[in-house]
Amino acid sequence: MKGDFGHEFSIRRVNKITDEEYIEALRIYNETIPFEIRTATNEINFWLSKNKENNYFEIYMFVLYLDGKLIGLSMTTYLKKTKIVVDEYLAVLDQYRINTIFLVYLSLIQSYYKENNIDYSYYVTEISNKDSGESINWESQISLVYGKP
Repeated sequence: MKGDFGHEFSIRRVNKITDEEYIEALRIYNETIPFEIRTATNEINFWLSKNKENNYFEIYMFVLYLDGKLIGLSMTTYLKKTKIVVDEYLAVLDQYRINTIFLVYLSLIQSYYKENNIDYSYYVTEISNKDSGESINWESQISLVYGKP
């Protein structure tokens, strides 16, 4: 229909560190997350590869797509005993770094947990505390606003 306009947002969970799109998304993560708060990629790879052996927590790594194009990476951690999901990182290419896009991906990830019957009590976001909280990164600022009642 003339005048229609829309975008398709999607996510795909990654389980293997050899997944080619995961490797591409990890590059986006390295380019967009500030050095001061970025976790080393070899550490992320280590924990992702140990998911099946770990009884305490599970890493959920998602590749983010907009209109079929890979634009980012998200990492959440599910703490099994307390049933808490920790939103660790949500990294997207610079041209897509707007509130609406972040909120859509946060919603898709929360829906993934619900659709896969992963029972969680709380969904929390890790907030950057750079310079004792004086220099909170942009993604953390969005989460602070999004998380308010």
